[in-house]
Amino acid sequence: MKYAPGLPVELHVEREGDMAVIAVRDWGPGIPPEARERIFERFARNTGEHARASLGLGLYISRQLARAHGGDLSVEAPVEGGPGSRFVLRLPRWKKPPGTAPE
Repeated sequence: MKYAPGLPVELHVEREGDMAVIAVRDWGPGIPPEARERIFERFARNTGEHARASLGLGLYISRQLARAHGGDLSVEAPVEGGPGSRFVLRLPRWKKPPGTAPE
C-alpha cells in the first residue's frame, strides 16, 4: 500500500504439507531480482525511483522472527507475471501436543 497507493493488495493463505503459507502480492513497481535477498539485510533498503525513507529494519526483523519459529520470509516476482512483488511467509503449522483433550 505504501509503494502503490490506490492499487489492490492480494492475500493468499494455503497449506503446503506441514507449513502454513501466507502470500501478499502488490501491484507496485516490484523489486529487482538482484535486490531480493539484500532487502532482508539489516539496515538495507531498496534504492531507485520508488525508494522510501525507512530504517531498513522491518524486513530484516520479520525474516528473523519467521526463522526463529522454524519458517522463512522471502520475496519473488508474482507467479502470474505482471508488476509488483509477492512476499511469502512460511511457518510450521501448529500441532496439538500428544495426550491433550480433543476440542
